[in-house]
Amino acid sequence: MLRVLRTKASLLCGLVLLAIAPAASALPIVYYSAAAMGGGLFQYQLVVNNGGGGEALSGLNVLHGHSVFSLDGDSTIGAPAGWSSFAPLPPFIDDVNYFSLTPGSDIAIGASRSGFSFVSTTDPDTVNGDDFHVEGIGSGTASQIDLGIAQLVPEPSVAMLLALGLVGIGCSRKQA
Repeated sequence: MLRVLRTKASLLCGLVLLAIAPAASALPIVYYSAAAMGGGLFQYQLVVNNGGGGEALSGLNVLHGHSVFSLDGDSTIGAPAGWSSFAPLPPFIDDVNYFSLTPGSDIAIGASRSGFSFVSTTDPDTVNGDDFHVEGIGSGTASQIDLGIAQLVPEPSVAMLLALGLVGIGCSRKQA
């Protein structure tokens, strides 16, 4: 009976890991974190992971930059070294755009790039649905690549619980 329960628990944990792990052939993923700066301002930090992309990325578009995050030409927007940023000019453009200045600064396949940031009055707890939609720009084709919704970086406690669960599975397999 105990062996059957362990097998079912291992199967369930495996299915959970498969559900939350990105597929190797998936599109690039954008992760973000947000920190309160005081005075009703929040610093958003973005990381682009091009682990599953089909080509290097030379651009990044944060859609709804003005309509959701209230960004404009006076907003604080940061870009990694070798990149520039273009703030929205409402009502003409709603996106925040980041562009690589040289091919050597592009986000290669299998690489990640951090340093994309902006300061907004939008509380991250109010961001939902399609609010944080992102596109990449392919360096070879200049085509817009839908990267989907930026994913909130999990809290360290979530990662710790996942790691402890994996250790527990490993220990139970050694005992069996």
